[in-house]
Amino acid sequence: MGEFHFHALGEAAGAFVERALRVQLEILTPPGLEDPNRMPEHRALVRSRLGVEIDCPEFASLASRWGALLRAHNVLAAAAADALAGLLVEQQQDRRDLLEKSLPRLPGRSYAHIAAEVAHLYRSGHRPLLDGDEPLAQTGPEGRGEIATDGLILDHLLPDYENETARVIAALHQIAEHSREREAILEAALGASDKLLATIASRIAAATEAHGDTGERDWEATVAILEFWGWDLGPGPLQSKIDRLRKKVERWEASRQPVDC
Repeated sequence: MGEFHFHALGEAAGAFVERALRVQLEILTPPGLEDPNRMPEHRALVRSRLGVEIDCPEFASLASRWGALLRAHNVLAAAAADALAGLLVEQQQDRRDLLEKSLPRLPGRSYAHIAAEVAHLYRSGHRPLLDGDEPLAQTGPEGRGEIATDGLILDHLLPDYENETARVIAALHQIAEHSREREAILEAALGASDKLLATIASRIAAATEAHGDTGERDWEATVAILEFWGWDLGPGPLQSKIDRLRKKVERWEASRQPVDC
């Protein structure tokens, strides 16, 4: 019988954990921001006010959402892990129910019943091929004289699958349970999540002052740059966004505790 391996299932869970914890320190462009022609009004405003392109390397770096994305990734991974673990548990029970379902024309008997009877025969020492020619003694799924039927192959396959599934479920539960610990690590490295936007906006506002001709921060350009690079500044007209953002930045700057992003 060919070998069946479900180690890939366990490795997938390991990769999931790694990906949830590992983020490269580089600009992460959210989906939908790859169109160079997006938000032409924002692009025109920044060009006219500051004399630079809104997607220049400086603004691309300042407005990078990698810190926020890392935060969201961690939270969503925990929720997804919990949901996936629940789904796999349900599927385990569905598989058992399927195997224990009564067979057509055989009331009260299921695949699981017949498989158990076959297993009992082999456990009791019954080896059909050993009763024949000696060369056949090495034949069979385990090389001990079993007949390599599809049923026997399936019966060897299912326990491997269940064991790997159990390992994946345990790994997923671990991700969900340790989410708060990982969030604490992220907060120590990045600061409180509600202050990330204020820190980024503060840096961009300072850059608009450096590029502009007025010697003051350009809050309209700041809003345009943030929205262009995928930051959600909430609903409402432009002035409302400016007022909310400006107050947030001013409160944050007053604390004099900028967050490295």
